Parts: sequence; structure tokens; C-alpha cells
Amino acid sequence: MQKQLNPNEVAIEFSHFPYYNDKKWTDSILYVAILLKRDDIYPRIIPLFEEKQLDTILKRGIGSDLNFINDLYRWESKSNKLSSGKGQQLYNLVWKPLEKYLESTQTVYYSPSGRLHQLSFAAIPCWGTELLSDRYHLNQLSSSVQITIKHKERPIKKIVLYGGIDYDAGLEKMQSTANQYKLITEKYPVQASRSLNQNNTRSGSFMYLDGTLTEVVKIRKLAEDKGVNCIVLTENEAVEESVKNLSGNSSPDVLHIATHGFFFPDAVKNYDKSYSIREREPSTTAFKVSENPLMRSGLAFTGANHSWLEKIFLWTWMMEY
Repeated sequence: MQKQLNPNEVAIEFSHFPYYNDKKWTDSILYVAILLKRDDIYPRIIPLFEEKQLDTILKRGIGSDLNFINDLYRWESKSNKLSSGKGQQLYNLVWKPLEKYLESTQTVYYSPSGRLHQLSFAAIPCWGTELLSDRYHLNQLSSSVQITIKHKERPIKKIVLYGGIDYDAGLEKMQSTANQYKLITEKYPVQASRSLNQNNTRSGSFMYLDGTLTEVVKIRKLAEDKGVNCIVLTENEAVEESVKNLSGNSSPDVLHIATHGFFFPDAVKNYDKSYSIREREPSTTAFKVSENPLMRSGLAFTGANHSWLEKIFLWTWMMEY
């Protein structure tokens, strides 16, 4: 990894873990940053904060989401009584402890962890109206190991577009569409055990997004005018199986998905002395209590409302990988 870093580049891997006080696991979750430069003898581990401190900043008050976001990334101002200075608190907690190691640094590769996935690092203010994205060229990675992977530029030959999805499509239509994919080996009816309805934080159903159809149609025209092969999956064609089929030779150069998304809140877990979950969740709902925020989020495809609203039985298709 160090060989891939230039002298003015830094790699930062954030990590979080429950604190063990030599006797038992506590309810404290600690965050650290593992920082690596090209000429470092070893990575530096920099203590940052306790998760409860970040939770206090991320706590939503009364008001709209827009006001919350604006306040979260706003520096404290004596002239603005509406600002609580959360942006300044965010900077002091997450980034300020790293600053002394970033002299002459221009590019930062960083990999978030835990609650940090909920932040836009580029929007964090570092003084007044200056943002982190003004000071550094920021590159977010899922893991620092991605620095070692060389990506070659190649011409775009194939684009797959999703939009205008029918979230209430009938099961027969869904089954007929899914049967077109070679990955399917068997199908059988099961009760809606994959339902997302229980304890979800989004009310109502997924409504049709008319603008998404217009969006993908315009992109297709732009692509085809450039001679690029373009596939549009819409209405009952946008089944989950079609996404899973986009692998190997079927993998496109560009994948564009215009749809609804959802995110489940962080789950509270209890740990015993062996750092294991005391009460295991059923496999059908385990993703809801995952520590990885990426596992608690999802996208809505054809027929999503059947699962979301627990209205009827679902068909499950066994997949071959």
C-alpha cells in the first residue's frame, strides 16, 4: 500500500470497537484512525472519540431534514442564533486530531467505519466557510486495500439503466420476468419471511417515480448517440434477479439505478466476554441488526411493496452463483 502512495498522499482507515476494561465488555464504542504515509515505518493509530459523543452531534431535533443537515455542516457563528455549531463540533471530534499528521498532504484516501458512514467528510467545515474538500482531495474507499488495485481506463461499451420501476407488479409478472435469467434453478412459494415491514422507519409504500423513467430514457439517447450499447430495465423488468445476473460477461461498464432506497437505524447489541451477540437474530432479519451500515440499507426493485407492506406471500427464487 505504501508503494502506491505519493509523498503528498495519506491513507486513513477508521475503525470502531467495543471497549474491554480488563474484566468485561462495556457499552462504550471507541473510534480510532489508522494513518499511513509513504515513508512511515509503521502505521499510526490515533485515538479519536467515543461513539456516544458522535451520537450527541447526530441527534435530530425538531425541524426538517434540510435544517438538520444545514446545521450539521455549519460552523458556529455568533451572528447566527439558529446555528448550534455542530459542524465545528464534528470537525473537532473526527478530524482535528489528525491535522498535525497531514502537513503538506494534498490527497487523502479514507475508509469510514460505523457511524462515520453517515457523514459527508467533504462537507465537514474546518474553519468558517472552508470545508475539508477545500483543503484536501478526498477519496472515499470501502477499504484502504483498494489503493493497491490499479484501474485501467477503458472505453464504455455497455450501460444498464434502471428506472420507471413498478413497485406493485403482480407476482405472475415478476415470476415470468425472473424465469428469463439462467441463474434460476428452482422456485417455490414461501411466506413473506423476507418482509421489511417489521419495525421499519419508513411509513407508507414505495410510490412510482415518474421522473426516473424520463431520466433513463434521456441517458439512453445520449449513450446511443455515442454508439454505446444501452439496456433499459423498467416496470416489471427490474426484478432483483436481473441485478444479480449482471456479473461476468453480463457485467456492464456503467450501472445506473434510479429508484427508492431505505436505511435501517443502528441496532443496539449486547456483548458477552467473548465479544459475541448474546441473542442471535433469525436469519431472515439478521441484516437489520448488522453492525455494517451497508448491510442495513437497500434499494427497491420490481414488486418491492409486496415485501415492504407484508401484504401477500412472496415467491423466492433459488439462485446459482
